[in-house]
Amino acid sequence: MPGADRSPERRYEYARGSVDMRSQGDITHVLVSGDLHMLTAAPVRLAIARACKGTPTRVALDLSELEFIDSHGLELLVTTHRNLTADGCSLSVTPPSDGA
Repeated sequence: MPGADRSPERRYEYARGSVDMRSQGDITHVLVSGDLHMLTAAPVRLAIARACKGTPTRVALDLSELEFIDSHGLELLVTTHRNLTADGCSLSVTPPSDGA
């Protein structure tokens, strides 16, 4: 994770990307890199669900290393937000770079 002083606690790799997670206090940090589209949304959704198991107080979703995102990726973000806030968890998102 950029600027992180620790390596990820968990890493899930999928075709054309990965999801790295680590906990820091009451925050779960999730870094999604690579592509987030129709073919990769399902494994990313599963990795985020694993990261949020146990309902952390806050989730920081970092998309700064995404190279591409389509409507399936955007739908995943909306669903993730709805699910987390329904459980009383807050979600912050670092947006993708300009090229995504």
